[in-house]
Amino acid sequence: MNSPRIAIVGAGAAGISAAARLVENGFDNIIILEAEDRIGGRINTAEIEGNLVDLGAQYCRENSFVYSLIKDYDLLEPRKAGVELYHSKHGRLPDNFVLELLGRFDALYNQKEKDISWEQYIQEEYSKCVVDHFEDERDKLLAQNCLSFIENVFTTNLGVTSLSSSGQKIGELPIAFTLQWKTGGYRSALRYFNEKISQSRKRFKN
Repeated sequence: MNSPRIAIVGAGAAGISAAARLVENGFDNIIILEAEDRIGGRINTAEIEGNLVDLGAQYCRENSFVYSLIKDYDLLEPRKAGVELYHSKHGRLPDNFVLELLGRFDALYNQKEKDISWEQYIQEEYSKCVVDHFEDERDKLLAQNCLSFIENVFTTNLGVTSLSSSGQKIGELPIAFTLQWKTGGYRSALRYFNEKISQSRKRFKN
């Protein structure tokens, strides 16, 4: 029986990983169509002055689709960079304060039950959920000053242009990316997918 002819539109991570899965399961007559002059889609690792820079996707989140495909192949390592916050008046904020502040993100996100906008919810609950958590009065003031920072983080991670436009929780709130690529940037994942395709094709031809 002839293998069906399969066309995949787009040579981004989804297209290439789909091809890898198909070849792995015995489908060998596959063509990937790509309009750009490179593969990867939003994955775009470039070499700039001898350094690799991810111009598109950068970190790989745990429990993401890409992570589920490559987690057992030693491509990732814990990210060593920490989070530093700077205040316009006080300079770099103490690490213990930053850790406590970030530790309240999940609570602020997960306690939302009202069918109201995120903007209204944060304005109503921020002091109780975040500011009041600190005992020192100076830290309380600093936490209050960080309100706009937290609103920006919510806007970014919820994928909205305005907190007034969305009232629903969307999965988990990723406030930190704890994994990084060992070498080669995000294109390491593309190389892995391409190798899987090549190995599977050789196996079926033999």
